[in-house]
Amino acid sequence: MYKANLNFERFDRYFQEFLRKGLVEQPNGSSGKTVYATSVLRGVDLLDSVKKVRDTPKNLLWHKLLTPLPILEFNFEITRRCQSHCIYCHIWQSQSTQDTELSPDEIRSYLKPKELFAHVQSVGITGGEPTLRSDIVDVCQALKEVCPNASLGFPTNCLSKKVVEVAERIRNEVDPTFHVGLSLDGFKEINDFQRGTKGHYEIVWETALQLREAKIPFEFGSTLTKFNINSACQFRNYLLERGFAHSYDIVTESSHYYNNEGSAKDFALTKDDIGTLKKLRMMGVESSYRYFLPKYIENPRQLFKCFSGFASFFLNCQGDVYPCIHLAKKFGNVREQSFSSLWLGDTARQIRKSIHRKDCHCSTDCEMLHYKLLCYPGLIKRVEMLSEHLSARAGRRKKQ
Repeated sequence: MYKANLNFERFDRYFQEFLRKGLVEQPNGSSGKTVYATSVLRGVDLLDSVKKVRDTPKNLLWHKLLTPLPILEFNFEITRRCQSHCIYCHIWQSQSTQDTELSPDEIRSYLKPKELFAHVQSVGITGGEPTLRSDIVDVCQALKEVCPNASLGFPTNCLSKKVVEVAERIRNEVDPTFHVGLSLDGFKEINDFQRGTKGHYEIVWETALQLREAKIPFEFGSTLTKFNINSACQFRNYLLERGFAHSYDIVTESSHYYNNEGSAKDFALTKDDIGTLKKLRMMGVESSYRYFLPKYIENPRQLFKCFSGFASFFLNCQGDVYPCIHLAKKFGNVREQSFSSLWLGDTARQIRKSIHRKDCHCSTDCEMLHYKLLCYPGLIKRVEMLSEHLSARAGRRKKQ
């Protein structure tokens, strides 16, 4: 567990550094010695601090304190069962069985206390193929009970033929904001090759048209490899011209999620593909982080402070908790210890320290959560939320 006094002292040290640099103002009535619990975290001072330093992520206070924030999102692998045989993902080689997967009742029981999940904005349900869970609607219901403010969604390969039925039930019974991602890597020949399933292209399009008719939000998602990068611009333009949303990521590896450690490099993009990535980012509205993918390809490294393990995490179907889908350093297992103990424990703190040092890096937008905190319209609301949470925690510590 964290030592409150040490955190107060470290926060004060960084705040005094901000004062010397003129980035923040001394709170009225403060002695300048202990501002953590008395003023900064209780008023607009924290908001002003974040506004003034938001273009210099290295100065983010909570990252330097190695302190977890209110959880804003997490990815939940509800199954490892999958019918696809994608060339760059080997989840299908390490499939789970339903009796080993976290049940809806376990989700309700293990994802506690509710205060930790009260501010979750998004839960990315993933697999394997999520629709292979016969109880997927019940799983979503359990997640919504744990995270009442979260928007749910999942990607699908469409091969189960019941995507639309499941999506309609979840939207009508659980979450009216529910959305779907359809995996499609390009035109027919290259898509069916990369996805490892003949006829996959037609199945995805059939599902897309059914979802559009049912008025269920969806977007196409592509994984870029050395095989489809040359036709990526043409394919993206094809989708956008027809009014379809489209996102893309570059192929990456993960030992504990994709099960493809050591093999992803055989399909990876190179510096020769930077020009195409620059063209892609100019086609339609794109996320802030994808704008920097060419820079990442040129020199792979942690481009920004990463908040995986601070305000987000990855939970697999057997209860293991990791900071993200890429970093194979486990916080613990929710079947073996309470979530709060593993989230606030020494192991988690050491992993956060490693992330803070930039020992790891990846090209995945969803794990660069700080960019959502700093660049998206919800910045102030979220910072206010963090301020209230930290103030309350500081008050509880003073009573102890």
